[in-house]
Amino acid sequence: MAAETVELHKLKLAELKQECLARGLETKGIKQDLINRLQAYLEEHAEEEANEEDVLGDETEEEEPKPIELPVKEEEPPEKTVDV
Repeated sequence: MAAETVELHKLKLAELKQECLARGLETKGIKQDLINRLQAYLEEHAEEEANEEDVLGDETEEEEPKPIELPVKEEEPPEKTVDV
C-alpha cells in the first residue's frame, strides 16, 4: 500500500480527478482529499479481491484458457495462363 500512496502523491490534481472519476468517486476537493478518497477505495477493494480469491480458491486455478480458433482462409490456386 505504501507504493500506491507514493504514486498517488506523484499524480497531478487533474490525474487524481480522472482516477476518482474512473472509480465513481467524488472529484471535488483539494489534492489531499482526492488522495485520501482513492486510498480508502483501494484499501476497501483490495480486501474484497482477497475475499473473492479465498472464496473462489482452486476453481480459478483449474480453468485452462481455451485456445482461440482463427478462421482458416483457403487459398485459391493461381489462374493458369496459356501462352498463344
